[in-house]
Amino acid sequence: MAALLTGLTTLETELPQGAPTSVAVADIVLYPLDVRLGGLARKEGLTYTRYVDDLTISGGERRIERNERLVRKIVSEEGWALNEKGGIVGPEARHDLLGAVVNQKPNVSREYFGSVRSYLRLVGAGKTRIGKGDFETLSAKVNWIRSVNPERMRVLQPLLEEAARAMTHQPEEAT
Repeated sequence: MAALLTGLTTLETELPQGAPTSVAVADIVLYPLDVRLGGLARKEGLTYTRYVDDLTISGGERRIERNERLVRKIVSEEGWALNEKGGIVGPEARHDLLGAVVNQKPNVSREYFGSVRSYLRLVGAGKTRIGKGDFETLSAKVNWIRSVNPERMRVLQPLLEEAARAMTHQPEEAT
């Protein structure tokens, strides 16, 4: 059974990033950490969340600061090390989590939205030619934006449709 599961979840003896199995493998491997950090968070009136390997504890700057040393100890005792890309963020700062801004409500950053919108415009106007794979990636980005903030589709939907029309009119070698 172990060999079968290893074969299903690895590629050339390594765990590939972004594989369909990544989230499930992370959930299994990080379960003991989730139990401990989740318990600490409940006890202290905080909220603990994790997506794959991104950990977030929220619920009050003072309470988080008071428990930071214990969080670090738990992570270390479970055999992991924190990648210091985050840190304690106060209520006035922008809270970025997995590419979304999560201060008052989840939203897409202005920078990300703007880059996707600009790229859609270039493709739709025929100024940038892309292949089918690149268009699928672009569509996935639009779908992610839709999942975080459906209101943004008022702007993106017409641009996506125009880009799709432009794709059908490209010479064959560009697709």
